[in-house]
Parts: sequence; structure tokens; C-alpha cells
Amino acid sequence: MTSAPGATAMSDLAEARGVLAAARIGVQNPDTGLADAWPRAAALLTRQALELAVDALLADRIPEPDGISMRVRLACLNELVDPAIAHEAAWLWGRLSTACHHHPYDLAPTGDGLTEWIGRTEALVMAATKGG
Repeated sequence: MTSAPGATAMSDLAEARGVLAAARIGVQNPDTGLADAWPRAAALLTRQALELAVDALLADRIPEPDGISMRVRLACLNELVDPAIAHEAAWLWGRLSTACHHHPYDLAPTGDGLTEWIGRTEALVMAATKGG
């Protein structure tokens, strides 16, 4: 049995806020036992929260997004909500996805950069809460 799109969206947004709080803790306290992995862990948590916000924005039109890639979801978002919100979501997702992948010669994201991305993701969560 599936829940109504509105209930799913509210649940996704509540989870997104919790995940962002964990990401912020990781950035503010980098010595929480994650050693050098904290920047990528915070980026991964932030990207997870962003994906939950995108799902919440799409919930009325695409209530079961499982099996749909995030790139397709972002393309749909561009047609269904304010284009500025869709552009911000796509931009953030691209940056966070790059930050999540470890490459031998790439530097991890900085605490300041992560703090900015977390803040921008929080703004998208707030926009999703208001209905995009």
C-alpha cells in the first residue's frame, strides 16, 4: 500500500532536514571519527537530502520515482516548477555528485564549500516545503 503524494513529500522533506543536520554536524566537527572521509561523507549526505527534496517537488506528478534516474527527475523538475529552483537543484546535484566521488588527484571539498552547499540545499528544502 502506498501513501498519498502529499504525505510522501512531507516525509521526504522531514528526512531531508534530518540528513542536512547530520551533514552540518560533520562539517562543524570534522574530528567525529571520520578521519579524512568527512568532506565526502558530508557531500553525500547533502546530495541525499537534495534528492529527497527533488522527489518531494515531483511527488504530485511522479509519486513513485523509483527506477527513474536523478538526471531524468531533474529534467522533469525543469518543466514542473520555477526554472530557477530547477536550475539550482541541477547545479547543486552536479557539484555534490562530483564531490562524492574520490579521484586520486582531486582535492576533497572544503568546509566552507560544503557549508555553502548545505545552505543552498536547505533553501531548496524550504522551497519544496512551500510547494516549489
